[in-house]
Amino acid sequence: ITIYAALSKFAEGDHRSTYLDYVQSILVPVLLHTTSDHKPTRQACLEALTAVAKVIENPHLTTFLTSMSSCVVFEKLVENIIQAKSDILIEMYATMVGNGMSYYKSQNPMMRKNITCLLSRDTLLHPGQWQLRGLMRLLSTQSSLAVVESSHRLQTQMSR
Repeated sequence: ITIYAALSKFAEGDHRSTYLDYVQSILVPVLLHTTSDHKPTRQACLEALTAVAKVIENPHLTTFLTSMSSCVVFEKLVENIIQAKSDILIEMYATMVGNGMSYYKSQNPMMRKNITCLLSRDTLLHPGQWQLRGLMRLLSTQSSLAVVESSHRLQTQMSR
């Protein structure tokens, strides 16, 4: 995981968009593993996310990530990513949904909990939000939509 942070050093000029394309494919696993029981994994994930925040030049997210302790509250992390209102990250939301679907089959309950939290965020899934329109265009199958809707219902039930 530490390689993801190290690669950010090359995210300048023409290579910035290449790096961000790569980030799009690894963002979900890095996010989900921020609550790992393995401390070096947690730390590497936070370093990778901090590197991404610096590349996208988002001071809110960079400050939040650098101030985090090694004990990550996933819901707070997701909330701060959404509050960052980064156009670059918003464009990645649809890919995050697609990349996250397989985690529902994980044997690890932490992974299933984290993906449910991530994909059920109102900002990503609430019908009134503008991000939803882009997401729904990119969701190509009814089964994917059913999984997302199901995760939203599950998150609602868990919060009661």
